[in-house]
Amino acid sequence: MEITNVVVFTGGSQYDAMRSFGKEVAKGFSENGVNVEILYSDDLKRYELYKRLSQADMIVSFNASGFNRLVLQEIFNRNNVVCWSFMVDHPYYHHLELYNTTYNQIVSVVDREHLEYLKRYYPHIKYKYFVPHGCAADEIMQIDFDDRTYDISFFGSYRKSEKSLEKLNEYSPNMQELLIEAVENVWDGKEQTLDNSIKDIFLKYDITDVVDSMSDIMAEFSFLDEYIRNERRALLIRTALKAGRKVHIFGSGWENFTSENENNLIVHGSVDFDKSLELMADSKIVLNNMPLFANGSHERVFSIMSSGSVCLTDSNPYLKENFKHGEDIFYFDWLNIDDLPNLIENILNKDYDVDRIINNGRNKALSEHTWAERVKEILEYCKTIEYEKNQGLYSNAIDQDMYALFNYINSTEADILYEQIKGRYSWHEYYNVEYTKNLYNSMNRYRFWGSWNPEIGDYGIIKERVDVLKNHSESLKLLYESLEDYSSKKVLCNVLLNWVYFSPEYLNKIMHSQYDHYFDYDIITLSPDEVFVDLGAYTGDTAEEFMRETNCRFNKIYCYEFSKRNVEKLNAVAKIDERIIVRPFAIGDKKGTIFVDANEDASSDRIAGDVSADGLTEVRMVSLDEDIKEKVTFIKSDIEGAEMLALKGAKHHIINDHPKLAISVYHGNYDIYRVAEYIQSLDASYRFYMRYYGGSLYPNEIVLYAV
Repeated sequence: MEITNVVVFTGGSQYDAMRSFGKEVAKGFSENGVNVEILYSDDLKRYELYKRLSQADMIVSFNASGFNRLVLQEIFNRNNVVCWSFMVDHPYYHHLELYNTTYNQIVSVVDREHLEYLKRYYPHIKYKYFVPHGCAADEIMQIDFDDRTYDISFFGSYRKSEKSLEKLNEYSPNMQELLIEAVENVWDGKEQTLDNSIKDIFLKYDITDVVDSMSDIMAEFSFLDEYIRNERRALLIRTALKAGRKVHIFGSGWENFTSENENNLIVHGSVDFDKSLELMADSKIVLNNMPLFANGSHERVFSIMSSGSVCLTDSNPYLKENFKHGEDIFYFDWLNIDDLPNLIENILNKDYDVDRIINNGRNKALSEHTWAERVKEILEYCKTIEYEKNQGLYSNAIDQDMYALFNYINSTEADILYEQIKGRYSWHEYYNVEYTKNLYNSMNRYRFWGSWNPEIGDYGIIKERVDVLKNHSESLKLLYESLEDYSSKKVLCNVLLNWVYFSPEYLNKIMHSQYDHYFDYDIITLSPDEVFVDLGAYTGDTAEEFMRETNCRFNKIYCYEFSKRNVEKLNAVAKIDERIIVRPFAIGDKKGTIFVDANEDASSDRIAGDVSADGLTEVRMVSLDEDIKEKVTFIKSDIEGAEMLALKGAKHHIINDHPKLAISVYHGNYDIYRVAEYIQSLDASYRFYMRYYGGSLYPNEIVLYAV
């Protein structure tokens, strides 16, 4: 794909680095003959932004800045618009943004290990690419080495370890021990990446179920990366101070730093990015410690060299491929950090040909590692790919979440999807024991969704849901697109997200309906002529609510309930009004008999009997078509998984009467889509809505309205 018009979208960041990166990237596009414009998110009103983005065929952003749901959704909808997210940090800092990538988005990372991380944990991202950081190409005035103001400089912020590790207290003592061991393995050089270290620790202690969900887990544990980075910075500065030279620090937070040689430490505070380049040029040595980039770059390395200073940094394979120790750059080793003071003295005493090394490093940085060179790589990569046409409208956050979920499901193999969902549940076992305990009890008490016994590796519910997600995703998508309002779409989206992530937060978003169960006045209108059919009438609670909602102005109520105990209570309600007709039958697709295991001592009156081929209690079953001969206007159904049978038995009423329908679709995993599918097959004029009346433990009390 050829790129001719580019918008570089950037916002604020610490030391204003992202703005500087954006300027350099824009300059690189211009130098390569591309029309380019820089937009700053905090400088524009929304309508101006839309207008100025309308002609772009590629939008570039750093760390997905600007790719938010409120601003750029319209742009995502345009055919063949390239959206390039340049991730300058580790992916686990941007888990949400990566999960929400659209079909036409490229994600580039600055480390080869980050690329492997994306391939492993974000298979739904089709376009992934390795593009290292770059540096500015501007010529900075060079100062003779001996005339420079600062012997040793360091640029970066600092945060004490106590602050970085506050979040660790949220975890159990056992988990804290495991995480500390994982950090120690990175520190000691046994592992190069934090995610691999944590994964290996989990495997070591047989916590195997979570390893396929490391992206979710690492989003939780990213604070450990910050901890290691700050502890290494502290160690680097303390060791450098042993050289007996003044060390100048430009960054925030260092007032909290302590060292035995504090007299040689001079803290200047933070400076903006452009000023830092000038200060680097006036420094003989600039110290650097890499983030946890095991095989990639950081902008600071290239900036130090392009500014004409000696770069003294820790290393990784990518850096060693591009720069040689003692020729272009100097490396120190964390495992032999005590050698650092001698190396500093040798450089400052010019035991090396520092002028030649500075020139070598500077020439390499300015010829091979500028942002303009990175732009060339971006343009070459774009030539190798062709974008798909628009696959859906993402006009708001709900659509964005839903289509991102479809993208993830469709691009992830079923067995991988199963392992990832299982891993997310297993993570709750370690992180939220009470939640998983309550979930286990409920799953085994209400056996609507499948088998559930994680202790013996039985995750039948997940298997069944994966089958729904993978093999019926088109039906789910059609249902989503057929829902009439965004309250409905939000319900379906968050229920499915809960299926995938086992997180109560998604259900919290859709709880607390403003209307009563089955009587949502944004959807239905009740008239004095209603013939209301209550399937699963229980003890008459819904019938009584219906009478209240209609002010007792209705034609008739049919109550179907086969539990003898509940029927007795229903009869008491029916005595109040002769228009209430109690039908003590099970409801199905035809006339017949079912057998139930009597459960009259159940703690919940709603669990009055379980249908079973071996049941001892015989119950008569009828269909609505044969049992009610008059026209019906409203059917409500909550019959513990028999909803599809009841609808088939009401086929002629649905076709001929077009009654309002309020059907529970949570008793079986497949009901979430197939109930609507069946209703539509009978009468394509039905309009569908979905509401949620359940809690946050698991998705229940989901009602599909058809009107």
